[in-house]
Amino acid sequence: AWCWCQKKLLDPHFFISPTRDVAFRKLFGKDAPDAIAISFLNNVLGLKDKEEIKKITKIDSYSPGKMADESFCVQDMHCIDKSGMHYIVEVQVAP
Repeated sequence: AWCWCQKKLLDPHFFISPTRDVAFRKLFGKDAPDAIAISFLNNVLGLKDKEEIKKITKIDSYSPGKMADESFCVQDMHCIDKSGMHYIVEVQVAP
């Protein structure tokens, strides 16, 4: 039997904030496809043309879990843009 939340997650118009643990892991977790994180970063950072990220390597992550109903997650990514520039992007979700 499906619950209402499973139906909602299949709805293409349903939005989950990337600051929620589940969405953050889907965007940036070690098992998340790199293409999702690349697309998200390019759009949020407004990167165009040669500035667009073409490759990421997830360096490390930190998530101590729930403490007093709050969570904190960090994901560092080594990025290479289309011009060959290398840089680090750190994404954080803090309570």
